[in-house]
Amino acid sequence: MRCESLVMQDSISTDLPKVINLILFLMLMLMLMLMLTLTLTLTLTLTLTLTLTLTLTLTLTLTLTRHQAR
Repeated sequence: MRCESLVMQDSISTDLPKVINLILFLMLMLMLMLMLTLTLTLTLTLTLTLTLTLTLTLTLTLTLTRHQAR
């Protein structure tokens, strides 16, 4: 009985670093995925904002030049 408990304890102590490494690796992957999605979201938002700003500026410029031409 005592020998079995020692064997169990030994296997647990050797498996613990593997489990901790696995958990840390999964957390790192999750953080990387979150950073990637945030970066993509920010890039898309900036692109849309710039496109809308350029479109509005061009529209305003065209309407102003048309009014000045009259």
